[in-house]
Amino acid sequence: MIETTRTLAKKFWRISLQACLIGIFLSFVGVPAVFATTMPHAGGSPNVPPTNYCLHGAAAITEIGSNEIRIMGGTANYCGNAYTLTYVNQRMALTNGCEGTHSIGTDIIYDNFALHLGESGSATYDYDEGCISCEYVDGKLVGWTYPNFTVTLTVTATGYYKLGSTNYPVASHPITASYYITNTGANAPECPRTD
Repeated sequence: MIETTRTLAKKFWRISLQACLIGIFLSFVGVPAVFATTMPHAGGSPNVPPTNYCLHGAAAITEIGSNEIRIMGGTANYCGNAYTLTYVNQRMALTNGCEGTHSIGTDIIYDNFALHLGESGSATYDYDEGCISCEYVDGKLVGWTYPNFTVTLTVTATGYYKLGSTNYPVASHPITASYYITNTGANAPECPRTD
């Protein structure tokens, strides 16, 4: 009985080791390409693989002058393998949180990158931001102030990489950065006049 248990244990570990070695080998050649026709896919369609959230985003806002900011959005690629190229479409949405009248509501910028595993792409833009709060009495402009406000940057990315004849969709989860601007009145639009 003891001899039989040892024999089974040796066979189990030998099979486990072989499975592990096969798994390591497949990770170098691309597991999705090997199992693309046999793996069940989410979404109900056997021809469309599920989206892999293997892109990682970054977002930053810095002030570079009076009501002037610099935004940076970046995407790092952790998709595919060393032999694949991932095509990425990065979306940056900048929102001015001014509660009065503002010069920019939401501005959306797209950038495209072709990234190998472990590479990243980024884009930087400068913006003039402004905010004004207008006061009216009986429909006539009587004054205005320049309230402080917050700008928010949201970065997301989508794309795909190709193994064999199959495109594998990839994406990132949204990432945001916010910056509180002490308003100097610079870059603010004028209050709409009613007279």
